[in-house]
Amino acid sequence: MANNFNSALGHITDAWSVVYTVPTGKKSILLECDICNTSATAIFFSIAIAQGVGDTPDYYLAKDNPLPAGATVPIIQGQKIILKEDSVNTRIIMKVSSTNTADAIVSILEDVQ
Repeated sequence: MANNFNSALGHITDAWSVVYTVPTGKKSILLECDICNTSATAIFFSIAIAQGVGDTPDYYLAKDNPLPAGATVPIIQGQKIILKEDSVNTRIIMKVSSTNTADAIVSILEDVQ
């Protein structure tokens, strides 16, 4: 089977934003995740995995981490996180501390066996 690499891009605000949703009945591997503060002031960011209904965190990968103005931080780098969708609606969600925005780039290997 051929590898199915995918990227998810998101503009992150002060409300939980879904950056990636695991396809129904599939497994995905989170390979890398970077977040960039696009504002002129320092902010804090959180990234989590949500399951089921609603966009509230079930498992944090980072919580209230500082992000200086204009900086980019790798959140996942080197390690891999397996995301399995067993009809529980598994998603990667992110938010920042204020109305200032950040950009997120997530690299995924989808539909793994």
